[in-house]
Amino acid sequence: MSAQTSTMWARLDRMSRNRRAGVILCGLVAFAVSAAFTAVRVPVPSVHDEFSYLLAADTFANGRITNKPHLLWEHFESFHVIQQPSYHSKYQPGQGLILAFGQLIGGHPIVGSWLASALAASAVCWMLQGWVPRRWALLGGLLIALHGMIQVRWSLSYWGGSLPMVGGALMFGALPRTMRRPSVSTSVLMAVGAMILALTRPFEGLVVGICVTLALVSWMFTSRRPDWLSVIADLVIPCASVLWIGIATIAFYNLQVTGNPLRLPYQVHEDAYGYSPLFLFESPKPQP
Repeated sequence: MSAQTSTMWARLDRMSRNRRAGVILCGLVAFAVSAAFTAVRVPVPSVHDEFSYLLAADTFANGRITNKPHLLWEHFESFHVIQQPSYHSKYQPGQGLILAFGQLIGGHPIVGSWLASALAASAVCWMLQGWVPRRWALLGGLLIALHGMIQVRWSLSYWGGSLPMVGGALMFGALPRTMRRPSVSTSVLMAVGAMILALTRPFEGLVVGICVTLALVSWMFTSRRPDWLSVIADLVIPCASVLWIGIATIAFYNLQVTGNPLRLPYQVHEDAYGYSPLFLFESPKPQP
């Protein structure tokens, strides 16, 4: 057993010497595993969330941001879908976009789930490379690629999970790299991760963003911080540029779907159908 373990570690060491190759390998393995499972049976949507995401995917794949409400929309109300002021999914557009992309390039939305799974495994490997030795990072990425529950629950369904993992991994992977040496590319990836979370899981993304921001602020005011010119040029400006573009895009999307750039489709749905509060400190709403 010890000889086999030594051989395994030796192979991991050889594969992990090239950081980029390790990241690509994890993505390819995850994509292959997802595709292999789906070759046996194409997943059939069965959860309310999946139908909502598929509505968004079909809308985007057909070149529309949202859909006009039906004249008799009261007879077609469905779970997790808003009917007014437009007909669309209540969820953020991230999962719908990746499913639509899979539908366009592969002919079926499940291809988007494969791609999200591959990106998640690669992103986790890249994240771990910033925290632990390369062979452990490669092992972590491969564990994500081969994890049974992740593959079954996320890669073989339409309700997402892999894409938010990408966003979180990019943010937490950029954090130690920025603390060691800020760079424009790392800052851009951090901001892209924040926008992926905003487009998929905004509440969880807010929590992650606060944690990362507090860590960066704490680092800036330590004795080993870089000069402020470097912080502004390599961290603040790239992050702010990407975030402003992302915020403007979300505001435009909200305007098209809800008629208000500051109002999420989720809020419209909660006002129309919500009763139980989302947070413990809130009171139940009047029953619709």
